[in-house]
Amino acid sequence: MLARSHTDIAVALLAKAVVDETQPMAARVTAAQALLDRGWGKAPIQVDVQVRARFDSFLRDVGLAAQWERDHPA
Repeated sequence: MLARSHTDIAVALLAKAVVDETQPMAARVTAAQALLDRGWGKAPIQVDVQVRARFDSFLRDVGLAAQWERDHPA
């Protein structure tokens, strides 16, 4: 809660850094990104995954798991 009480000051500081041309561009971009992330949410991350498995192995594993569940009820 204490950190949230400083939200207005922190956002104002970030906004000031974005427009302050005496600041290094990297600092200005970082401040702009922080404002955008908080105002609009972070951009979604796309993850591409490749999985190689034999379907019959998968079916066997699922069958073994189902058998174990039947043999060991909760």
